Amino acid sequence: MTHINPGTSIAELNFLRSPQDCSSNTIILVDTYNFPPLSTGKKASMDSLPQPEIDYQTAHFGDDLSTTLIVISNLFTAVAVLLLLARLVSRNMVGAPLGWDDYLACATAVRFL
Repeated sequence: MTHINPGTSIAELNFLRSPQDCSSNTIILVDTYNFPPLSTGKKASMDSLPQPEIDYQTAHFGDDLSTTLIVISNLFTAVAVLLLLARLVSRNMVGAPLGWDDYLACATAVRFL
């Protein structure tokens, strides 16, 4: 875990800009609200995070929900496309012409696929 001490200069924080400098299990705790803008050249100050917050961040550092988000996204996209196809088939079976809303729904589906 990397801890930024109060009074750390902005130049010393440049390592935060390149993720390659940090190993995959490095935790960097930075309170960004207390840092001055980068152009000032002033010393940065940071109040330490409370210990319960540090413990929580450390315990949940490896949590990764990206797979879940991708699956849910793809599931809802598939459901939307199936419902659009059902709408187009039902309009065709009834003999109703396609309206502007049907064309707009098709264009949107093509855009997001």
